[in-house]
Amino acid sequence: MRPPRRVGLVLAAAAAALGGLVTAPGASADTATITVHLTDAATGQAPTTQVCVEAYTDSFDFANSACADDPSSTGGVVVVDGLTAGSSYFIGIRGTDWVSAYLPDALNIWDGQLYAAPADIDATLQRSTTITGNLTRPDGSPAAGEYVQLYRSDLQQQVGNLVTVQVDGTWIVEGIPAGSYKVQFGFGPDWAHHKTSWDDADIIDAAAGQQVRVDEQLAPPTQVVGHVTDRSGKALANICVYLVDPTEPDGIEGGGSGCTDTAGDYRIDLVLPGSWLVEFADGSGSYAVQFYPDGPRSKAVAISVPASQTTTVNARMRPAAVLQGRAVDERTGAPIADVCPYVSAGRTGGFIRQQGITCSGADGKWRVSGLPGIDTTVDLAPPRDSGYLETWAYGAKTQSVATRFSLDYGRTTTTKDIKLALGGTLTGTVTDAVTHAPLADMWVDADGSFPGRAGPGEGFHVGRTDSQGNYRIPGLPAGTYTPIVYDGDYDGYAPQWSGGVSDPASATKIGVALRSTSTASFALRKAITVTGHVTNADGSLPTMSGDIDAFTYPSIAQIGGGGFWSVGSGEFSVHSLPEGKILLRFTPFDSTGEQPATWYEGAVDSAHASVIITSAASPTDLTAHLR
Repeated sequence: MRPPRRVGLVLAAAAAALGGLVTAPGASADTATITVHLTDAATGQAPTTQVCVEAYTDSFDFANSACADDPSSTGGVVVVDGLTAGSSYFIGIRGTDWVSAYLPDALNIWDGQLYAAPADIDATLQRSTTITGNLTRPDGSPAAGEYVQLYRSDLQQQVGNLVTVQVDGTWIVEGIPAGSYKVQFGFGPDWAHHKTSWDDADIIDAAAGQQVRVDEQLAPPTQVVGHVTDRSGKALANICVYLVDPTEPDGIEGGGSGCTDTAGDYRIDLVLPGSWLVEFADGSGSYAVQFYPDGPRSKAVAISVPASQTTTVNARMRPAAVLQGRAVDERTGAPIADVCPYVSAGRTGGFIRQQGITCSGADGKWRVSGLPGIDTTVDLAPPRDSGYLETWAYGAKTQSVATRFSLDYGRTTTTKDIKLALGGTLTGTVTDAVTHAPLADMWVDADGSFPGRAGPGEGFHVGRTDSQGNYRIPGLPAGTYTPIVYDGDYDGYAPQWSGGVSDPASATKIGVALRSTSTASFALRKAITVTGHVTNADGSLPTMSGDIDAFTYPSIAQIGGGGFWSVGSGEFSVHSLPEGKILLRFTPFDSTGEQPATWYEGAVDSAHASVIITSAASPTDLTAHLR
């Protein structure tokens, strides 16, 4: 198992100096304070050692802070001023002797509660523990500049920030809660007590008020090294070597990489022990990409890389095969510029990595270098705005039926002209349904898909309206479409499918033919925002933050700008919704990742979810109960 994902938040470097106060820049006259009343959980009295209180905005930006060397002298009161009245803040507590936390009781800022300024808050402090040690290199010298990472062993959660080892080899992590931990040194497979992975790393128990030492000497590095030549034995420079995960068919790297020097030697450091494919590639395209021991990926043999050892893998490179040709219009035979070729292994193999791609110029000529001497297929991808359709040679729609080209090492194979067809075009106008004014910067997706994580403009067949509300989407394969239009700001106007409907199941189908133009226009209405708050099943405030996604009904197509709720208040809002029927899905998450989702209201899946009717005339304020 690889190290768990990092979830800690890097704290603002602008924290107050001991006993001092940092004033937020740009403070206006309309300022406010947040007052925190501190109590030592062990004594029930005000703490007697230094405590700093930090305020962060709801977008996680540092706002201001205040520190007290001896809070008992002020009755346990610390005041953070210079805040904006009416704005909400996350409140962090820091101190050498105290657990670093976000109020009311969270280790991470996104699990904390927002407090509107001005506010008076009671906070109970827990005694912290400290884990420290000395780190040396394999030769015994201090490992200055290395990093130390601390994880909660029960949650696989990083605690605190990366700690840098000092010049004398010492390091320290303070302000953490009592508990069980695992310690990782650097970013490689070095865990406390000479263990090499999360799974077998020793657990370090630390009690409140206790200081625990973890001294360590780094193990010798896990490396892959080698020498690369051509077939005659001449050393090759600038050959890059990649360790590829053998379980990933698309050849995803993961074990590191390195390139040869002028002597043909390479070294890959910080390698994770395990099984890897070794790939050799020439960026200039003169030599064929190959895998250890001596061939294409289909003949690759995985190597075993033991921990703390140096594994040697050499290579003798073959001259590359080259595939080239010309892209032309299927009717006129005219060359097409800016068409890019992508070569795959045979009719079932994946895209050949590290190939040298040269897209077509004004003469329509394209070229792919760095290829192995195997059977290949080629896919030509024209520019989106050209109107031409992507195609496999010759005229095939899929790789499985594309023409195969048998390549030889050191030779150039030239294809016949590959003809590209002009697709259909979808055009139209987007206006305001009430004022009839044209709407600029609206996105239209011919495939009818609301954008995902990539945001506005995501998709293959997408257009954007100009200042007159007009859009144009060329290069569509013949067929029927149910296009969607949406506001890229996810706020002003509601999304809509063809025919003026809010669900793709009832959208009007638009037929598109090759070399022809079809029309679909839209009249948009203002978007609706659904607001509410999330609770646990028993009505208590949520103990985890989470994401909210909206879906149309009955087709269950994702839609809207999404939402988020915080621990404590549980308040949320979901933007960019149309009038009609929608479903909402609530997905909690904590430091270990996403937890099982709940559909409104309390359902385990969309089939059992309660439908929400959105309407501009009746704002929605929902209470959603998590399971």
